[in-house]
Amino acid sequence: HIKTFICLPCFSDEERSYFFALSLHDKKFISSFRKNQDKIYCLLNLGYFRAKHNLIDFSLNDVTKDQLYIIKVYFPEQVLLKSCHLKRNEYAFKIKFFHTKIMCVLTKTIK
Repeated sequence: HIKTFICLPCFSDEERSYFFALSLHDKKFISSFRKNQDKIYCLLNLGYFRAKHNLIDFSLNDVTKDQLYIIKVYFPEQVLLKSCHLKRNEYAFKIKFFHTKIMCVLTKTIK
């Protein structure tokens, strides 16, 4: 069960459109990053978090289909990323803060 929990999801086209869909709140959060590459990396993490309820380490080489989908839908002028150089502390803080908010919303929704 642990491997299923921490492995990258393998999305169908329909799942990709669901897990990478953005609410207004999501768009505001994503826009807090300056560079498109950071936004794409964040979107990937957000979709994987929604699917697995956990942050997953991944290589951009392993997520080409998901990356292409995000670029096509949200950043049509962007080319495929080969690497991403976020300031680790800034990114970790923002993701942790955002996920804490998500978990609060999910907990309220489930009750």
